[in-house]
Amino acid sequence: MQALEFGKRVWNHHVASPARISDQVSSNYVDSAVLNMYAKCRNAPEALKIFDSVIRKKMNNAIVWTEMINVLCEAGNFETAEKLIQELSLRKYFNTPMIYTRLTQICANHKSLQLAELVNQKISEKSVKLDASLMNSLIRMYGICDGLPRAIKTFGELQKLVKPNTVTWNTLISLCSETLDTDQALKFLEEMKAAGVSPNYITYLPLFTMCGHSGNLNAGEKIIKELRDSEQYEILGNKKIVSAIMSMYGRCGDFGNCQAWLRAAEDDVKHDVVLWNTLLGFLNSPSSFTEAKRVWEEMLHQRIKPNAVTFVLLLTIAANSREVDFGESVFQKMYESPIEWFMTDVNLFGSVLNMFGKCYGFPRARALFSEFCRKKKLTIVNWNVMFGICQERGLLYEGRELFYDLKRAGVQPDAVTFTHLFTIAANARDSLFAQTALHEFKKFDQSFESLALIGSLLNMVGKCESFDKAWDLFLEFKNRRQPDVKLYNVLLGVCNERELLADAGKVWGDMVSTGISEDEVTYITLFGVASVTKSLEFGKRVEMSLKHHGKDLRTAKVLSSALHMFYMTDKASRAFSHFSELRKDPHLRSVFQKCPTLWNTILSVFSNENRLHDVERLLAEMTTEGVEFDEVTYITLFTLSANLKDRQLGEAILEKFNKSELRHSLQTNDAILGSVLKMYGKCYGYSRVSEFFLETIKTKKVSSYNWSIMLGICHDSQQYASARHLFSKMIKYRVEFRETTYISLFTICANEKNLSFGEELYHHFLKSHFVHSLTEYPVLFGSILNMFGKCDGFKRALTVFQEYQKPHTIPNIGVLDVLLSLCRENNHTSEARDIFNQIREKGVPMSKVTFITLFVICANSKDQEFSNLVYEEFERFPNRSELERSASVWKRRGFVAESE
Repeated sequence: MQALEFGKRVWNHHVASPARISDQVSSNYVDSAVLNMYAKCRNAPEALKIFDSVIRKKMNNAIVWTEMINVLCEAGNFETAEKLIQELSLRKYFNTPMIYTRLTQICANHKSLQLAELVNQKISEKSVKLDASLMNSLIRMYGICDGLPRAIKTFGELQKLVKPNTVTWNTLISLCSETLDTDQALKFLEEMKAAGVSPNYITYLPLFTMCGHSGNLNAGEKIIKELRDSEQYEILGNKKIVSAIMSMYGRCGDFGNCQAWLRAAEDDVKHDVVLWNTLLGFLNSPSSFTEAKRVWEEMLHQRIKPNAVTFVLLLTIAANSREVDFGESVFQKMYESPIEWFMTDVNLFGSVLNMFGKCYGFPRARALFSEFCRKKKLTIVNWNVMFGICQERGLLYEGRELFYDLKRAGVQPDAVTFTHLFTIAANARDSLFAQTALHEFKKFDQSFESLALIGSLLNMVGKCESFDKAWDLFLEFKNRRQPDVKLYNVLLGVCNERELLADAGKVWGDMVSTGISEDEVTYITLFGVASVTKSLEFGKRVEMSLKHHGKDLRTAKVLSSALHMFYMTDKASRAFSHFSELRKDPHLRSVFQKCPTLWNTILSVFSNENRLHDVERLLAEMTTEGVEFDEVTYITLFTLSANLKDRQLGEAILEKFNKSELRHSLQTNDAILGSVLKMYGKCYGYSRVSEFFLETIKTKKVSSYNWSIMLGICHDSQQYASARHLFSKMIKYRVEFRETTYISLFTICANEKNLSFGEELYHHFLKSHFVHSLTEYPVLFGSILNMFGKCDGFKRALTVFQEYQKPHTIPNIGVLDVLLSLCRENNHTSEARDIFNQIREKGVPMSKVTFITLFVICANSKDQEFSNLVYEEFERFPNRSELERSASVWKRRGFVAESE
């Protein structure tokens, strides 16, 4: 805000100065600069005022006009931008190829097909002379705004008027890379050579990038061979080309050739840190840690000077692998440089905190941040890194405390800060913090609001308060600025979560009437609303809209959500019927052949129904059509084997998996390993899965997710001694204890009634970051109380509850349900009454479980007075119809056996 105020003062001085800049070119630069300033500050209305009052009156300032059009597009005000283009075209001297080239670039940058059509229309109407630069911009504009086919059509029309040059062909090949259309790109390459135009290194960059992203290594290696055999073999020595080839091999999983290209490069290329960074970028999984460490040691040996990107990659590798010693050594190496160096680089600063947070827990990252604060006054950018960590890890309490520290430090929050705060509050569904954040936001300069910020605000209000309040805020914003599809998607997401069918229809209708086109997320969310509300009719409407208006959006993800909708709203046979119809559509042939996503969805449907025969039939069809299984396919099949306890199916799938190219993913994909563990556990029992798991941890750094799965298997099979053994192993291997880890262990302690192990586990828990905000994790809090209640009595559980529950905060009903359950088990009626009174006094919303537990307590104690109080409260319960029969029986009898 200070920068904007300073900019305004400079502009006002410029306007009021008697010695105005006389040089027209210099004056245009000043005009463009002030408009650019307002664009960066998201203040299009102020920019338009300056344009109308000062700039519009000038002559020969077409570039400034285009800058104003760009500012309006940045603000989403395409209607006013169109009017300015119309007005600009009326000025004779403005109709030049250079001006229209700039306009086409603006259209492409903002992906506005409507503006693109207008600009093209004006080029024809004003007979603007077409040169190579304008032709190339038109091709790129249509490729970005309307897709590759339109770009090819435009090229076909314009090449008759202007001879294509190297940039023309490079533009077409680059557009092909956007859609990973390797065949078309290679066809353009051949046509380019046939036309006598020599490719350069820029031609080949998108080709190698495309081969890497699409996994088409054969095509990439064929290009390399052709280049080696041609007169242009020197291109292969270009630094950027070497990097692109390394990336291609890395993305295709061929790390051997990725490294070979680095080592075979010329010395001046080999010593470029960018190439070493490329290599490190593909070694960031825990299974590649040893190789990444060796590459880093080689860099130091060869005296390759690391840059900020190098340290970001190394710290990320240390964080993902939980390699504390390695992370510390990298940090110390980085710390040899002046502290300002990494504190001013947001990504690097964030990587340092992220590494310490993942390896040691959030308190260590917070302590390091405080240390930096003492050494140097941090900017809001640095604070936002910490808020980002809180958001990523779902730390409500820590994020809230950090925000209060920010206020005490006198640092002004910015749009990014509020985006993080709104997201933290929304994810935690914390209405109190949401109100605090909203109150602070009202003091914020609204001219700086971005669509991302407004989206996070609507999401928070919708999830923490109500959809109606979010809708009112949206309408206020809509009066100031044109919303985009992402804002509508946020509102639809709220409807999806709250199961609001009518409101979803209202949002969708407003979106259509405003002229905003649906995107992939829109259709996925609409199908989601139909699924959760069990509305087949609404789902059919969405499917019909997709069929007629969103043909380009019929991607695997969208169609998969449609199949899931038909399953949720009707039955499995209806989903399969729709699947069969889609397979007959010739336009979707590539979707079924290249991607197993739709097949996986139907596999999942049949697996949920345990329809093994249909699964086997579908697998046979996939094999016949040459559809490659992906990781989701195998996870679905392993899960089905576990559910059916079918050893034969599990072994057959595992055998096929071990022969596939995905077998290495067992070392990198937590979900794959987890599904195999569950299959072994259900089909063979604990001894077999334990043997497999203990062998796995010798060669792989297993995540806490899969340790938790093993603990769950111990719990299900009542292998309590094995659970204690796993706990010791987790400490030995320095596994990060997550919420689910502690929940599993405390539950095992409670079931075994092993107070000794419970005390040891609780002592370990007290060193974790959860201890600072236990009330924010009600399931974890409840598991601790349940353990102490069953192992050491109700009084111990109540004491622990009172230690953590702050006097002026509202307790979570789930935690109170645990205490009530302990009262029921131990026949503590008076304690139950105290908890019931606390619930009423603090206005805690009661759940079905609360009332069921209270009715049983009343019946068992034969306490008529207590029963009347509970029933009186029950009559105000909004969902009482589901419990009405049981409640009336308990009320009439006055008591009931707990078994009933």
